[in-house]
Amino acid sequence: MYYSIHSNDAIRIQFHLATNIANIGHNNDDKFKMSTIQDTDKEVIDQHVKLRLESFLEEINEKWPSSATDVRIKYIKFMSDKDRKTLSFTGKVDKVEVQAKDFETGLDIPDKYVTRYVFDCYDITEPNTQNINGPPSIWERGTRDARIILHYLSKGINTLEVVRNGQPGSKTTTYLFYPAAD
Repeated sequence: MYYSIHSNDAIRIQFHLATNIANIGHNNDDKFKMSTIQDTDKEVIDQHVKLRLESFLEEINEKWPSSATDVRIKYIKFMSDKDRKTLSFTGKVDKVEVQAKDFETGLDIPDKYVTRYVFDCYDITEPNTQNINGPPSIWERGTRDARIILHYLSKGINTLEVVRNGQPGSKTTTYLFYPAAD
């Protein structure tokens, strides 16, 4: 039998069970009990799935401190045209490959991936100043915007004024970046 378990197309666990022999054993009353092939397969799969999921959890816990899992992650969002924020970047950035999405339908495009950069930063826009002692927010950008942000960070400028140019849902939205006035 062949089983495939899918979760968000990110985790694929596959098992091939070579035998289809039912287990025969004794129960507490010394009477024979026969478990079905499906029960046996389910037990084997449950063990393998549990071990695999535990290994994924351990891998995630190594990357994220335990205190970070208790805190809800905040994302930086620009809601409208000319929305302006002052962002203080921590310097931590991750490069990730994510599956491309069709802009109009929001569905994943098979076999197409794009590079995204995930920046840790604080929204220090007045009057909604984020607590700098707390966990940073996440701002995910593509290569065009990441290039500009990384340029400023490489020059030692970690506080930027960011202005959105584009209506919500627009394919042509751009962002302007300026060093923040101290």
